[in-house]
Amino acid sequence: MQISCQSKSEESCTQSLNTLEELCEFINNHPVSSYNFHINSVIYQLLKITTCEWCEHPKILLNVQGKVLPQELTITHLDDFHYFLSQYPSSQYLLEINSALFKMQKIGTIGK
Repeated sequence: MQISCQSKSEESCTQSLNTLEELCEFINNHPVSSYNFHINSVIYQLLKITTCEWCEHPKILLNVQGKVLPQELTITHLDDFHYFLSQYPSSQYLLEINSALFKMQKIGTIGK
């Protein structure tokens, strides 16, 4: 997995992720409103939509046609993303991480 963003100073920041903690730290250290999140060969845009109560572990929720469905998973390992995305394929999800709520939308694939 990999996450990237463009900082407020127009600098491109990218990090390969090996742990969930690295994802949380990257978002804390680069407070912007939009990130690109690569999972396998799929690129998702994380777009911050609001703040929320701080959570110890990120949570992913299924969002279909603007409606949040009851399918959700607390993420404790990076592999949990693979599991949830394969069980509930969609182009859009919500992701609660740290104290922010992001719309997680599929925007493309790598190499296609």
